Amino acid sequence: MIQVKFIVNSTCKLSKKAKLAIQLCCENEFLTCTFSRTNGPKHAIDLAKKAVVDGSDVIVAVGGDGTCNEVVNGMMKEVKCSSKFAIIPNGTGNDFHRMIGEFDPEQFVTKLVNRQSNHIDLIQVNLNHDMRFALNIAGCGFDGYVVNLLDKQREKWKIGGKISYAFAILRAFFLFKKSKLSIKTDAFDYDGKALLIVACNGSTFGHGLVVYPEARLNSGKIGVTLFGNVSLWDYIKYLRRIKKGIKIKHPEVHYLETDEMSINAGKSNLFVECDGELISSGNPEFKIVPRAIQLVY
Repeated sequence: MIQVKFIVNSTCKLSKKAKLAIQLCCENEFLTCTFSRTNGPKHAIDLAKKAVVDGSDVIVAVGGDGTCNEVVNGMMKEVKCSSKFAIIPNGTGNDFHRMIGEFDPEQFVTKLVNRQSNHIDLIQVNLNHDMRFALNIAGCGFDGYVVNLLDKQREKWKIGGKISYAFAILRAFFLFKKSKLSIKTDAFDYDGKALLIVACNGSTFGHGLVVYPEARLNSGKIGVTLFGNVSLWDYIKYLRRIKKGIKIKHPEVHYLETDEMSINAGKSNLFVECDGELISSGNPEFKIVPRAIQLVY
């Protein structure tokens, strides 16, 4: 029997596809299914860590990008993790799952039963003596600022979802100021003001923005997209092209691959996010971790 642990984000109502996938798993004779529901932020990290210790063959994140990030970070806390990771997308954006393709409940169960999986990379983010992993994208600049506002909105006004995200972007448009940064990689250095810097394992963030079109989950490299001294008005002008996965041709926009990247913001308050979850502010370092985890897809 295959031991499958479902970690369910309790704040999200299950979609029809999510319900069907869970039902099919529970009805399958080759799968033994157990469930845990989160009771707050970062609880999925502890649940995933315990699931690894308990010997789960597969740990399934039922939620959005934030839930996936927490589950992966919980799994990575166990050095000898042999559990596989799987996703039932049930969030607001589900940006990482766009790399995998359309979710099909029946195919999902078949892959679980057949033990079908592939090794994928993760991005290690070191910040203020703390280490986190990004499954999809880690970024700073405008996107980190938006996530910081989003978190404050959730705490103060108790609003979430796409409306809250859109409101945070609108507020950031008027409040955000570009910082002067020093960015170093093994092949490219940059000193100057920057609107947005993203370290990519996946291709898409921000509810459908294909910020690094050439992303591959097992490339062994971090894909970097840098919007340097680009105005917010220009960024908005390019959004339609970004959503279509078209690279931007602009003297201040750069695409590259690297093994490592460090960013020094000096005295600026640079907010850093992992998969849409705020880590902290400071001077981050990014490093690729090849073949870090087995993903069912």
